[in-house]
Amino acid sequence: MALSSLATAIAARIAAGVEAPPPVGSAPVNVSADVPRVTVSIESATVGMRSIGQIPGPIRTGALRVDVQIDLADPVLHLADENVALLSPNRRTFQLPHGSIVRAGGDDLAPFASGDLLVRVGATTFAPVHTAPSPGQVQLDIASGSLTFPNPLPASGTIELGYFVGAWEVRVERFAATVHLDVAAASQADLDALTPAIERALNPQAFSVASGVRRIEPVALSSASTIPGLPAAVRRQQLTYQVDFELIEPIIPTSGGPIRRIDVTIHIPFGETSVGETFTIPEASQP
Repeated sequence: MALSSLATAIAARIAAGVEAPPPVGSAPVNVSADVPRVTVSIESATVGMRSIGQIPGPIRTGALRVDVQIDLADPVLHLADENVALLSPNRRTFQLPHGSIVRAGGDDLAPFASGDLLVRVGATTFAPVHTAPSPGQVQLDIASGSLTFPNPLPASGTIELGYFVGAWEVRVERFAATVHLDVAAASQADLDALTPAIERALNPQAFSVASGVRRIEPVALSSASTIPGLPAAVRRQQLTYQVDFELIEPIIPTSGGPIRRIDVTIHIPFGETSVGETFTIPEASQP
């Protein structure tokens, strides 16, 4: 379960909804200098339904940004059952890990600009082109997602890539949990101001759909108390919420790159039977 994603969503809402927001995280208050602070803890999480590509819907299309860095000393895609070389033996042709790509707007029409494709090696940012590249340029083959450089890439360092894929699945994870917020402040007056501000920030209507928080209800508010080992003026109070959370993560299938398997459904004419077949594609030799 991605409990940390729920804690991050709570922290982001407090940061956006509280004037001069305090630090929010898992660290407790140990010294006077730590306040004000909100310490988040989660318990009693109950897992809901898990799936890939079924909830909330089918494969999504558009433009999903991907940022990766590849070690040029080991330009290999390490998969569960095999290793796929991303760089050709002459070190001039590099295969994007996710294959074919689209522009930021979701189409795959040339030309691609720097906002559609980032290719950086060391201090050099290469401009994408679709013809033979000159120094400072990289040739993009849109259909396959391959990059051709004017000169061999170095044997060390990294290649930084930023691009958009046009189709992806989603993995959805849902759970309910109890969230405790330990609010600490330098004085009772500060605590009396900070706690209501946090409550207002965590209003259910304040959470966007993208946050993943589907339901949040306050269920308890403790009395204020001192913190052992700290001056008596430093006070803390605990807010408790019941939360339903839905984490949606993109799952990007390979498209046009190092494809290893294709699932095909064959529809037989004049019958009602569909036969599923799996074809294994031998890895092509690198250019």
